[in-house]
Amino acid sequence: MNILLSILSYSFCSATMLIINKALMGFLPPAQLATLQFLFAGIIVSLLGKLNLIKLTPLEKANVIPYAKYAGIFLFAVYSNMKTLQSSNVDTVIVFRSSTPIVVCLADTLLMGRVAPSLRSKVAMGCMGLGAFLYVLTDAAFKLGKILWLCGNVFGG
Repeated sequence: MNILLSILSYSFCSATMLIINKALMGFLPPAQLATLQFLFAGIIVSLLGKLNLIKLTPLEKANVIPYAKYAGIFLFAVYSNMKTLQSSNVDTVIVFRSSTPIVVCLADTLLMGRVAPSLRSKVAMGCMGLGAFLYVLTDAAFKLGKILWLCGNVFGG
């Protein structure tokens, strides 16, 4: 039950943020919107730390450097998501996002030598891929060029 609640909560939060971001992009460019969100998150985390509601690790060189690459990649991913959302509808972004585990699994297996997924995982990813394919076939507003900005930047095109 906890797993199902976690999945539903994450899905609700993710979809809600997409809708809110899409609405706010009428007022702010993607980079400014993302900057405000990161700033707000930083303020909240700092405040929770000062109130001793969470334990914060001190910002020291030994702690910051290992996470700098991750933070840069995360910032690029958020910006790319915002740019894609700016030129596409929310449905397209959700379908595109739900297809990313397939790419990650393939990359892990082919490029990093990880163990191939189980049959159950393959069936689940096949269902996700089929769902994305059916969405593309049935959505009149879907334009492949709208998400190619993201793919082009991810793969260096």
